Amino acid sequence: MDDDELRKLIRETREHIDNIAADVRHEIRSGDEETRRHMDVLAEHFDHKFDAVGEGLQWTNERIDRVEARLDKKIDEVGADLAGRIDFVAHDLRERIGRR
Repeated sequence: MDDDELRKLIRETREHIDNIAADVRHEIRSGDEETRRHMDVLAEHFDHKFDAVGEGLQWTNERIDRVEARLDKKIDEVGADLAGRIDFVAHDLRERIGRR
């Protein structure tokens, strides 16, 4: 192989490597764009999921508040009833003790 043939072979090899590098760069860019699109879809999906979770938590908190209010009312009613019964029993005992 003479010098001219070697130079031609080197030039062709460089062109081939440059073409491969350009193809690889193009594939990487395409992959980046596809990855970005995929991540955007995932982000939107998770936004909807987080919104649903937030709404569920809000509903749960409101329900807990309603249950707590009902329990507080019931406890107050039972406490008032119990206090009335205690007063009645105490009064009854005082009267019985006073009669002896």
